[in-house]
Amino acid sequence: MHTKLPWKVVGDVDGEDGIEIRESSSENFIIADIRWSPGYDDAGGDATEKDNAELIVRAVNNHESLISALEKIIEMNVQYCIDKYGDASKADSMGCVVTAREALAKAKS
Repeated sequence: MHTKLPWKVVGDVDGEDGIEIRESSSENFIIADIRWSPGYDDAGGDATEKDNAELIVRAVNNHESLISALEKIIEMNVQYCIDKYGDASKADSMGCVVTAREALAKAKS
């Protein structure tokens, strides 16, 4: 089981060159500590590392809602095929269902 959501990015930790990813409800629970060498930020590295951390946090914080949305897309299209054709398996050849199932498989692996 992973750390409770949501997570957040905290920058300029303890006046050092680095950022942290933390559990939002706790200032003391550090999930990831990202540090870089002095001078790295002069080359734009600090912005890249912060962008990377923010991407990780966005992906993690939205993972479950995206899974639910993909499952709902499949469910709605299966129901459409039942209503229109009387056959749920017709949804198996619908592009949106195929794409949603592929994405779900990747997200759950």
